[in-house]
This record gives sequence, structure tokens and C-alpha cells, in this order.
Amino acid sequence: MIGLLNALSDANPHLGYPHSSQIRGKDFREFRELRADCGRTHHRILFRRSGRLFILLHIVVNKRGELPAADKQIALDRWRDFVARMDAKPRGNPRAIGHDAP
Repeated sequence: MIGLLNALSDANPHLGYPHSSQIRGKDFREFRELRADCGRTHHRILFRRSGRLFILLHIVVNKRGELPAADKQIALDRWRDFVARMDAKPRGNPRAIGHDAP
């Protein structure tokens, strides 16, 4: 799936169905879900682009149609945290990954 994302360009900015689709909702116009299956387990990776970077925000195991609102909210909160840290003056060093990671 990462290889498919790496093959995207400005002329072809999104993967189409069945690999990816846009997340529904007013606050989620730029958010997409990547469908990655591993055997019988269906993973959905919520992400958004920042320029040419793909920011992976949240992953859920989900076989149902609509994503739960709580999972979409987690992705939105993580996106807002990412933007706030990138826009900070001066920008700090990346923090360590650990149990308190957003």
C-alpha cells in the first residue's frame, strides 16, 4: 500500500476505490482512508496530505461501512496537533515516540 502512495503525483493525487476513499463529513474534506487488508483482517488507515507528505493519523480494524465518529475525531485531533507543531515559531525538534504520543 505504501508503494501505491509513493507512486502518486501532483497530476494523480489520490488513490481510487477500492484502495482509498474520501472520509465523509464537513471537517474531513481533505482526509482519506487507505484500505489495507491482511488476510481476513481489514485495516483502515486515516491520512491526509501535507504538500507531498502523507501524514498517517490513525489506524482501525473495521469491517463495517462507515467509520465510527470517535475514530474520525482522533484523526482530526492528531492533524490539528501536527499543524500546530509545524506552524510553531520556532519549530521544536520532533519529540520522542512513547506511551503519551498523540
